Amino acid sequence: MTPPLYITRKTRRSDPAGPAITLREWLAYLDADPEMHPVGFAEVETPDGSRYPVSTGLAVWLGYSQHRHGDLAWFDLVNGHITVSTPNPEIIRKMQRIAGALEARVEGEHGERYDADGREVAA
Repeated sequence: MTPPLYITRKTRRSDPAGPAITLREWLAYLDADPEMHPVGFAEVETPDGSRYPVSTGLAVWLGYSQHRHGDLAWFDLVNGHITVSTPNPEIIRKMQRIAGALEARVEGEHGERYDADGREVAA
């Protein structure tokens, strides 16, 4: 299983500084891409019954080939980059298209990069 991947503008995703993808930019992209559906937010419930949001930039890719079978491809804006938890090559190709539209790139946990076909390439 592929570890999480990120769409980022930073030199390295883990850098604390650098250009971020803003919520406004992400929502504008979602509005322009008919395959993407903004969910808005996700929340968790604590043991005492209170609820609090954990994400405000959550979206699902409706064009994913496995979507109709109940396997959902979730994209989440977190800390200035878009995160996908367990992408396969099809999802990585979609990530590349989104990265191109946002003038960003796809990067892995350890700085690894991916080509337009979803394959890892030397950084």
